[in-house]
Amino acid sequence: MSWLQFFTGFSSWPKSTPISTPPSALPEPPGFHIAASFTFKIDKNSFLARRASQQLSILGSATAGPCAVILQREEPRITAHWLQETVDRWHRADDVFHPGFLETVIFVREEHIPEPVLDKDSWKLLDNKWKSQVAFAVADREDIAEGPYYVRDGALHTVWRLFPDTHEAFMTAMLPHNEPSGAYQDLSYSDGHRLVIGAPSRLYYTATDTKPLDGLRITVKDNIDLEGTKKTMSSRSWEELYPPSNKTATALQTLLDLGAVVIGKTKLSQFAEVEVPTADWVDFHCPFNPRGDGYLSPEGSTAGGAVALAAFDFADVSIGTDSM
Repeated sequence: MSWLQFFTGFSSWPKSTPISTPPSALPEPPGFHIAASFTFKIDKNSFLARRASQQLSILGSATAGPCAVILQREEPRITAHWLQETVDRWHRADDVFHPGFLETVIFVREEHIPEPVLDKDSWKLLDNKWKSQVAFAVADREDIAEGPYYVRDGALHTVWRLFPDTHEAFMTAMLPHNEPSGAYQDLSYSDGHRLVIGAPSRLYYTATDTKPLDGLRITVKDNIDLEGTKKTMSSRSWEELYPPSNKTATALQTLLDLGAVVIGKTKLSQFAEVEVPTADWVDFHCPFNPRGDGYLSPEGSTAGGAVALAAFDFADVSIGTDSM
């Protein structure tokens, strides 16, 4: 059985009007080497789609656009109530999911589960309310997660939402390599004004005994080694002189092994010394404090990590240091 075996075709409904910006309208920046990645928009929200190396084509090459994968339960009968509850849960749990992903709905079942039977109200919900096209597929549960995806060239792509760094808390945005190497690389995108930070759908992750932190989004102070990425120490000279780290710091690697995902490296005072903005923050500007009028000085060398947590709901934990 392939990673995802296409089981049957689309419904006969006419295709709904595309709401996404064509990927070609948002080109990849020079030096960006994540294979088969592209950006797209739904309404005013920007996303990055990534084709994982193990994914196979499942649909016709002419199919393209946002989609939602719904994992079929053991009970083959699918009701409108269950469908609506599923999507409502996604809205509550995930800041990446958007109703626009319902443009195409793919029901995925394991091979031993009977083919789904959608009742009349389910078809009305899909057709009249969501305006969805529908497909069915077979896959092992461990090979695919529920939630938002993008179909391009017949293949599923995982989705990361791109959030603008409005408070300049981050030095660089990060993405893990598709290969299971544990290394990361820069996400070199902007919204035309500022850096954007990529956050994966929370629906892709499930905490387990071996990975209790699965999907936890963390930021890392930019004096901590992360394999495959440079650290600046908030010094342009340091950044230019030293190559990317070839090993991840032990404490950070422990978090990654437990399932945490790095979304970016945050700003710090130069070499983690005491600095006062704006007299001392010369090579890189101090982050903007989200509290008060925005111009209160964020205290401490881990200012970027503190600002990231205070300003952005998409960041869960910031990793910093206590310099002596």
